[in-house]
Amino acid sequence: MNKKKILLLTTLLIFTLSLFACNKDVSNNEKGDSKESVVKTYKFLKVNETEIEAQEVILLNYFLEEDKKELERLEIPEDEYPGGFYYKELDNKDMLKVDENTKITIIDNAEKYSKDIGEDRKYTFESFKDFASLFKTNEDLANRIYIVETKDGKVIKAEEKLTN
Repeated sequence: MNKKKILLLTTLLIFTLSLFACNKDVSNNEKGDSKESVVKTYKFLKVNETEIEAQEVILLNYFLEEDKKELERLEIPEDEYPGGFYYKELDNKDMLKVDENTKITIIDNAEKYSKDIGEDRKYTFESFKDFASLFKTNEDLANRIYIVETKDGKVIKAEEKLTN
């Protein structure tokens, strides 16, 4: 009879521990911890060294296959994107957290920020602090649209979306 009690208690203990382990996994997922990044398109309104105030937008280029499919999926009539571009500001305004590791890449056609850029004319700022200080004085940086990737609530990178 002692062997039966020990076996029963052991089985009950294993079952109980497995329930606690399952509950722990569920609670971690409920916190919103995510291993995946989120990508959205924004117009930057204000920038400082720790955050970006941004307006979410839709910017689709009919001449890019991926954007063309999105225009079709959204059933946007052709007369709403003259010249091949559809632009709409959404009601969503977000405060995006940044740090010194946040990478910002723009298309520098005029070579205003660097003379050593490649054929694609892309320029990545040395630090987010550099971008933030230039954003305040260079209106052209505010008039751009950025594809922003965030992970765990922070901006990892932002890259200007080609508009012409």
